[in-house]
Amino acid sequence: MKKLLAILLVICMLAAILAACADNGNGDMYSKDSNSVGNSNETESETDHEPTQNPGETTGDNSNETESKTEPEPDLGEDLPNNGSEGLEYVLNSDGTGYNVAGVGTCNDTVLVIPDTHKGLPVTGISRVAFRYDSSITSVTIGNNVTSIGREAFYGCSRLTILTIGDGVTTISTSAFLGCGGLTSVTVGSSVESINSGAFENCDKLVEVINRSSLDITAGSKDNGRIAYCAKEVHSGESKLVNQNDYIFYTYDGVDYMIGYVGSEKELILPESYNGQNYKIHDCAFYGYIGLKGITIPESVTEISQKAFLGCSNIETATVHPTAAFYIPKDSLKTVIIIGGSRIDDFAFYDSLTLENVTIDNSITSIGEWVFKGCGKLKNITYNGSVEQWKAIDKGYGWNSETDAYTVTCADGVLTKAEN
Repeated sequence: MKKLLAILLVICMLAAILAACADNGNGDMYSKDSNSVGNSNETESETDHEPTQNPGETTGDNSNETESKTEPEPDLGEDLPNNGSEGLEYVLNSDGTGYNVAGVGTCNDTVLVIPDTHKGLPVTGISRVAFRYDSSITSVTIGNNVTSIGREAFYGCSRLTILTIGDGVTTISTSAFLGCGGLTSVTVGSSVESINSGAFENCDKLVEVINRSSLDITAGSKDNGRIAYCAKEVHSGESKLVNQNDYIFYTYDGVDYMIGYVGSEKELILPESYNGQNYKIHDCAFYGYIGLKGITIPESVTEISQKAFLGCSNIETATVHPTAAFYIPKDSLKTVIIIGGSRIDDFAFYDSLTLENVTIDNSITSIGEWVFKGCGKLKNITYNGSVEQWKAIDKGYGWNSETDAYTVTCADGVLTKAEN
């Protein structure tokens, strides 16, 4: 009996030991699983906060390395303050050390300033054809980090008036400013070494070159890209151009010139004088101003260039001294008022196909040959004098041939074409 009890006691002790071992094993497994989950979370966290690789940093992956070298927008941190026009388009230079201005982008500035820096790197160039045919730009100032101005960069920027080239520029490429017909003044920076052929071709209003370089630039010369071909003078001081109510004047050798107009009015009454003096209208002063509908030129204008109104094809009304009549485009001309003078010169309104109304001052004593020849729509001539005075005017051969059946209205009566 005692032997049986001993055996049962041993069996109970073994069962207790086995149960304890089973509990310890489950606890270890749970603990092990918990550690495993913790390690998984830690790894994920490290992955999420891994530092971003810097551009140009080698990873061992050749394709990634190449991509970082050509990245157009390097991670340079916070932008430095920009001292130029905003919204311009840029491209990163091939060596990644600077930028070129590639175009106008979203910039709406008419007074354009090319900055010294972009995203913390220097702006070193202006790309080829960057602003070609941009007719909104009126002024350009180029930053001092720019070293080159590309071919045709500002080609045909017809309203560009003032150009200041920074002291970093060494090269102005071929045709860079060709056809900038509104350009009146250029400042050449101190480092310019070469101005290539045709860089300033057809800049007929460029009367002033401010030369701060070592180049030998001479007024009237075709050298240096024709920059001074039309210049009145080349000097190194401050600009002598004066803007008076949107009319640009320049004084040289005691003579005052109206160089151009930079406003937007469509009906212009030119100033009676400049600084109390008479003035001349310079070559191409209003060249290509197709918005011009009416022009009044006072007698105080002593001389008008033959190309002063070239391309002003929409002028419908002109109030002019007889000597100025010849220079007004006749493409759309409908009404002419002659003020002062004593003679209307030969061919003054020859073949003015749209001309309908003419007013002539009673100071006129002579009308030249073929003056109104071919004016097929001419209907009315108003003369500020008497019928007797009108008949006394010396009229040249064919002065009214091939016109419509107009009438002449004088202060005291009306005459038909047949009565002339």
